[in-house]
Amino acid sequence: MTPTDTFPIRDPWPVNPKSLSLVYTFGDSPTDEKLVFVSKAGEDTVWTLTSDDIKTQPPGVTLASAWPPEVPGRIKIYAVIYALEQITHPTVYRRLYEAASRNERIYISNKFFFSNSPLINEDPWRGTIRSAAIVYTIQGKWKSISGREREYMSWEL
Repeated sequence: MTPTDTFPIRDPWPVNPKSLSLVYTFGDSPTDEKLVFVSKAGEDTVWTLTSDDIKTQPPGVTLASAWPPEVPGRIKIYAVIYALEQITHPTVYRRLYEAASRNERIYISNKFFFSNSPLINEDPWRGTIRSAAIVYTIQGKWKSISGREREYMSWEL
């Protein structure tokens, strides 16, 4: 997309920096590896995502964590993205599974995603209003929810 192109939807958060998050696979088998790509918008870089080994992928590509591997019940979370990071810490996944089991909204904040536990070393996008996205399946159907910092996300269960 060039700067003169227009996006087909209205920008919900004008003047805020943007990021792009993708959860993808190179196959359609349930056992195919899921990958996550996160990148800051506005960088003059072209990324090529390939089916090669994870070690040869461009920066910003990580394996989807799907923690825990076996989930009792209807929901399975594949990716938690906050700012420019894929969050993989079990504490966050535990909080999310507990919230989903009670159909509770999630307040998007640094505190929820990494305060009081060693989730990541520092704020992933200091001085910027962050967004969060959760990609999950419920009874095998893919869903995602998203929102921005200091707002709530609601599950689609």
